[in-house]
Amino acid sequence: MKKEYTRPPLEWIISAQNGSQDALQRILRFYESLIRTESTILGLDSYGNSHPFIHDELQKQLESKLIALVIQFRIL
Repeated sequence: MKKEYTRPPLEWIISAQNGSQDALQRILRFYESLIRTESTILGLDSYGNSHPFIHDELQKQLESKLIALVIQFRIL
């Protein structure tokens, strides 16, 4: 069975485009788990064991790209 993904409400996107920091924060929180999952990488400790950790720089890049996409979003 195919998983259904939800989307943030259009009102949040329009409010964020109009300069609402609150709406932009809600959108970032909406995608927070996906961004964390995509920015998780495996690192090695001194014993050679691998441990997952969140790559902060990659996480910030993904957040920046999301913000840019929200600002550029157009309704056809």
